Amino acid sequence: MGAIIIVYLLSKESLNNNYIIRKLSYIGRYSYPIYVIGFPIELFPKIAALVHTNNLTVCLGVLIVFLPGIIFSKIVEVPFIKMRDKYFPSRSKSLI
Repeated sequence: MGAIIIVYLLSKESLNNNYIIRKLSYIGRYSYPIYVIGFPIELFPKIAALVHTNNLTVCLGVLIVFLPGIIFSKIVEVPFIKMRDKYFPSRSKSLI
């Protein structure tokens, strides 16, 4: 299914001008912290059996996971990546 969506998006416009691809790539930059924060948050309601799923709880859940994930990435992950690149620069050439 994902491959079909990618082929469709690539055939419609160039990647640079595609709004959906730009938004997905923004989220992709922060995907690991979102995953790290989201996994325990997702498990807690299942364990506590407090979830009554409706549109409001889904929207709140997305905000509760995405916002701290992006903030965590900017505060912790990005500075550590910059420090890594400073002290251990890549020996290979960029593919881009």
